[in-house]
Amino acid sequence: MLYHTYELTRAAMAPLRVQTDNLQFMLRSGLNPLAYTPAGRLVAAGCDVFESVTRRYGKPEWDIPETVVDGIPVSVREETLLSVPFCDIVQIARDEAVCGGRDDPKVLVVAPMSGHYATLLRGTVRAMLPEHDVYVTDWRDARLVPLSARTFDLNDFIDHVIRFLRHLGPDIHVIAVCQPSVPVLAATAVMAEVGDHCQPASITLMGGPIDTRCSPTEVNQHALSKSVRWFKRNVITRVPYPHAGVFRRVYPGFVQLSGFMAMNLDRHMGAHLDYFMHLVEGDCDSAEGHEAFYDEYLSVMDLPAEFFLQTVRAVFQDHDLPEGRLMHRGRRVDCSKIVETAVMTVEGEKDDICGLGQTAAAHDLCPNVPSTARWHHVQQGVGHLRRLQRQALAHRNPAPDRRDDPGNPGQTPPRGSARRLSGPACSASSKVRCRLGHHGGGAGLRRPAALDSLQEPREGLHAMIELYYWTTPNGHKVTMFLEEAGVPYTIHPIDIGKGDQFDPGFLEIAPNNRIPAIVDTDPAGGGAPVSVFESGAILHYLGEKTGQFLPTELRARTEVMQWLFWQMGGLGPMAGQNHHFVVYAPERLPYAMDRYVNETARLYAVLDKRLANREFVAGDFYSIADMASYPWIVPHERQKQDLADFPNLKRWFEAIRARPGTIAAYDKAKEVNAEPSVRDEEAKKILFGQTAATVRR
Repeated sequence: MLYHTYELTRAAMAPLRVQTDNLQFMLRSGLNPLAYTPAGRLVAAGCDVFESVTRRYGKPEWDIPETVVDGIPVSVREETLLSVPFCDIVQIARDEAVCGGRDDPKVLVVAPMSGHYATLLRGTVRAMLPEHDVYVTDWRDARLVPLSARTFDLNDFIDHVIRFLRHLGPDIHVIAVCQPSVPVLAATAVMAEVGDHCQPASITLMGGPIDTRCSPTEVNQHALSKSVRWFKRNVITRVPYPHAGVFRRVYPGFVQLSGFMAMNLDRHMGAHLDYFMHLVEGDCDSAEGHEAFYDEYLSVMDLPAEFFLQTVRAVFQDHDLPEGRLMHRGRRVDCSKIVETAVMTVEGEKDDICGLGQTAAAHDLCPNVPSTARWHHVQQGVGHLRRLQRQALAHRNPAPDRRDDPGNPGQTPPRGSARRLSGPACSASSKVRCRLGHHGGGAGLRRPAALDSLQEPREGLHAMIELYYWTTPNGHKVTMFLEEAGVPYTIHPIDIGKGDQFDPGFLEIAPNNRIPAIVDTDPAGGGAPVSVFESGAILHYLGEKTGQFLPTELRARTEVMQWLFWQMGGLGPMAGQNHHFVVYAPERLPYAMDRYVNETARLYAVLDKRLANREFVAGDFYSIADMASYPWIVPHERQKQDLADFPNLKRWFEAIRARPGTIAAYDKAKEVNAEPSVRDEEAKKILFGQTAATVRR
């Protein structure tokens, strides 16, 4: 009812707006004598104020027509590089025909998904443009995202940041303003843990709620005073028709805007009274300044409900990140893994949204970042977000090289620059107030060559994979690949013991009613999503897509492919029949049991012989052939096989079992399903009672 009440109120105001519009037109006409009288100016100004406070504000334009590079005016254009349902990556591109192909630092500005549009950061983008290649996350209004795009929560935000970084490539710097400080820090930790070569060279966190226990503000206290259930019941509603996101659950922008304005109601009322007087007095410059600010401030967007509620709980109530409890896709986010990424934090002295120390707490969580690669900055005399990001980046050297020393004692520290940190920045009981060094913000910090040489770049990963999965050997093949390759993916559990594999939606992508299956939402070359079923086909597809674990050289590729097919046509089916007759068959059939136990042993011997003079199945490199076979060796005891009889196979098995990707894949399986798939007689009927009639239904 919340949204319907809002829309009804707007509809009721429509006739008044039309009348006010007409009256305003008449009183602004140079042909109307009343326009020159004090009374006429008063009424016209009142019409302007009424129109501005009742208008439905759309998404503002970036309105950055040009910048100045090395003293030369350069035109600017907006280009959408990547588009996903909830966000676009927009490049604010300079005209290279004028400024040339510059090798400037790449900067991704991660805008907050907190009710306002990314254009709120226009000042930051404008200040960065002369010396940086700037990209911005342009989040979409949730009321315009169709329900078919599924949900969006804090995990998805982290996934999106990782995906965007991989899309833009290595050696990129990230600025996170306000709320995205948490997911950006988490995404950096996730990428660092897997050694992703696209992890950012630096992250600058501005006014973000890393640990809201430091100098708690009224906003923080309000979040703690209510339960998540209260927020769900009182501020979450469904988008009504005719919006594109009809029926989507959202936290409406107008609710958040009302809350923020109520916090400073006197200030906003005073600003509108001043606006009225400026109009009456004909002070156009002051009136235009008011309009420019409120045109941006009153332009709000809805947030996905699941993202809002999870943020309230994890960030403001449970403090999951500073407590070390934040989970991402079933894995704990460990910021201590961040080593190669420089970290800078920026706070406003008078910030009444994120108190002093809340953002600086990030340094406590990143103890392994060298002291020479950590900075903290307090912008004196400013509050939250708009003033903070505009003034902190107004200094004209926003991109110091990491080799420069902001702490040079020979310089007088000017008001509004940064210093390095040599130790922890904040704890829940301590607040940081840093004096400032001689350089500006740290968005342009560069990664030293010594750090770059620690790993060889590999092809960037641009995919987001939807995985339809259950905890079987064939399912494990795919999670092993995705974890090894660091490809972002979402699991959709298909409980085959309950018959989920017969759901019509699943059958559309897996007509053989078997798991696993995937949907690639970002296929090579763009276009519609690509679905793939059958585990061998999926491994081949992912190898082709990512350029990993599937060689391009003819002979090596042939080795991989023939051993992949060996597993698909031999080891998997034979071991599967072994399981069935030894473990699940309703009656014990000695011939069948002996037949498949012996055949499984023969296949083990083939693999053991193959591994006698090579480290992995296809040679001296790990490949999809190894990923395909390993999960079918895991249940060797149930197959009546003793690995001691196959020493080469045992050595290979133990080596793969110890790989981080394998560990992560099997940990993920425990989170999805801790029980056997065949739990009871009903499950046996579902799994083993299928006929042609099952398919025809």
